[in-house]
Amino acid sequence: NVRRSRLYGAQHDYFDDANIVGWTLEGDAAHENSGTAVLITDNAGGSKKMYVGTSHKGEKWIDATGHQKGNAVIDDSGNGLFTVDGGSVSVWIKS
Repeated sequence: NVRRSRLYGAQHDYFDDANIVGWTLEGDAAHENSGTAVLITDNAGGSKKMYVGTSHKGEKWIDATGHQKGNAVIDDSGNGLFTVDGGSVSVWIKS
């Protein structure tokens, strides 16, 4: 269950677009593989570069909903490029 196992750590909100809202939780050391990135849209799909923490650098993340195929790779700065389909939600977690 993503809610019980991944939703820990500092939260970062991304309300910079009227149609695509995102937020991340960095995770913490007490909960193995914790951390998540969520995107929701009520219009066209798209992507956001969002921060999940430098502790995740080099990791590949997948969309737990199965809507998005492929991976988001976390860069050395702790950011990943996460995507969402139009009128949908995507919940990204470490693969």
